[in-house]
Amino acid sequence: MNMALSLFLVTAALSLTAPLCEAQTPCGIKGLDLLAHLIAQYNTKAISKSLRDDTYKGEAGILRVGPETGREFGLRVTITENYRLASKLSKEAQDIYQEIVDGLKEPRPGGLGKKRLGKLLDLCISYNSKKRRAVRLFAAYREEVRPEKDQRLDKDLCKSVMQRELALSLEKQRLRVRDALADFFNRTYKGQSHDPPLTPENVDFVNSIFRDFVKRASPEIKKGYDFDSFLLKKDSVKPGVWKMIFSPRLRAYGEIVERLYLRMGSPRYRVHPVLFMALMRRESNFDPIAVSDVGAVGLTQIMPSTAKLLGMKSVYAPSYLPVAGEYLRKARQWRSKALGLVQTVDRVNGREKIRKAWYCMQESIKFAEKSKTLFRKYERELLNAGKDDRLDVEKAIEHGYKYFTRMLNRFKGDISLALAAYNAGPNRIRQFGGIPPFPETVAFRNTVLKYYYEYLSQLSVVPGGKDR
Repeated sequence: MNMALSLFLVTAALSLTAPLCEAQTPCGIKGLDLLAHLIAQYNTKAISKSLRDDTYKGEAGILRVGPETGREFGLRVTITENYRLASKLSKEAQDIYQEIVDGLKEPRPGGLGKKRLGKLLDLCISYNSKKRRAVRLFAAYREEVRPEKDQRLDKDLCKSVMQRELALSLEKQRLRVRDALADFFNRTYKGQSHDPPLTPENVDFVNSIFRDFVKRASPEIKKGYDFDSFLLKKDSVKPGVWKMIFSPRLRAYGEIVERLYLRMGSPRYRVHPVLFMALMRRESNFDPIAVSDVGAVGLTQIMPSTAKLLGMKSVYAPSYLPVAGEYLRKARQWRSKALGLVQTVDRVNGREKIRKAWYCMQESIKFAEKSKTLFRKYERELLNAGKDDRLDVEKAIEHGYKYFTRMLNRFKGDISLALAAYNAGPNRIRQFGGIPPFPETVAFRNTVLKYYYEYLSQLSVVPGGKDR
C-alpha cells in the first residue's frame, strides 16, 4: 500500500476523538490493542537504551519514529537546528567510517607508509569527532522535544496511529504476524518498506513482540493470525497432483520426499513434501553435488558434524576441516578488534592504534583467505572421491527430512523457528529468543517461505489450518 493511501487512512484514524477499541479496529482485526501495548513497551525501553549506548537518532514517543516519519504520518513534530546538524554529522561519520574500513583492507608491503598513516589518522579523528558531536546534538534535541509542540509524545494519538499502521501491515502481510511486525518496524522506525520485510535489523523487535503476543493473546484472538505454522494436511494435496508443478527431474526428488512423508506417522507436526522442496531449492537449488563455502554438502546442505549426529556412515571429514572453521572464526575476531581500535583513535596515540588496526585487519584477511583455501580443497577432494553419504540423493533427502522434522516438532510447528534452527542450529534459537539476527539465517527463512507460498499458490492452496 503506498504512502498516500496510508496517510489518508491515518488521517481518518486521527479524526476519532478516542483511541480505537477492539470493536472499532480496522477490518475487524482483533488483538491490535495488545500488539500496540507490547510495541509501546518495547519502544520506550529501546529509546532509553539508545540514549545510554549513544545510538539515539531523534526518535520519540511510543511509535519511536523520527521527526520526518512522524510528519509523514500527519503528526506535528519538532525539527530543530540541533537535529538537522546531528543528522548531517551522523551521515558524514558513516561515510568516513566506510572509507576507513576500505583503507584498513588495503595491503601495504612493509606496513603503512607515512602518507597513508597520516590520511587514516585524519579520517579516524574526523569520524570520532563527528560521531561525538552528533551524539551530543541528538541528546540536546531530545531535551527540545516537548509534548505541547510534538505530537509524537501524545500517547493516545500515537496509539491510534500505531493501531492503524499495524492494521495496514497485517493486511499487507495477510495476517502473518512476524512479517507484519517487520513491515510495521520498517515503515515506522526506518521510514521505508522492505521486501521481504524481515531483516537482521528488525529481528530482535519481531522476536520480542511475537513472543509476548503468543504468550498473552487469548486463544480467540490468536485464531485470526498466522504464526508461521501453516502445514498442509495429509489429504490437502493429492499425491499425484503436487509433483506436477515441478520438472520431471525434480519429481524424482519429490517421490523420495513423499515416501518419507507417508511413512512418518509418529510426529505431531509433519513436514509436507511441498515445504521440504522449498527448503531444498533454497539450500542447493536442487544440485545433488552442491558444496557450500563452509562445508555443507548435497541437496539438503548438511554439515559434516550434523551428518555424523544424524547417523550418516560415510562422511568426509579430514583433519584440516576444523582448522578451516577455526581460521574463519579468527578472521572475524581480528576484524572485530580492528574496528574496535578505530573507535578509540585520538591525536595522542592515534598513529600507533591505526597501525594496530591495520595489522588486525590484514590478519583478518589472511585468516579468511586461509579458511577459503582449505574449504576449496575440501570441496575438490570430496567431489573427486564421491564417497560421502551426503552426495547420495536418497540419503541426503532422508536425513535432511528427518532433521527438519525434528526441528519442526522441537519448535511446536513454528516453520520459521524450524528453518532458523536448520540453518543456524537449535541452540541459537534459545540464545536469541527466536530467529537469530544473522543475515544468512534471516535470508534463508525468508526465501524458503517465499518458495513455499509460491508453490501453494500454484496448487491453489490457501493457508489455514495445521497438519496433525
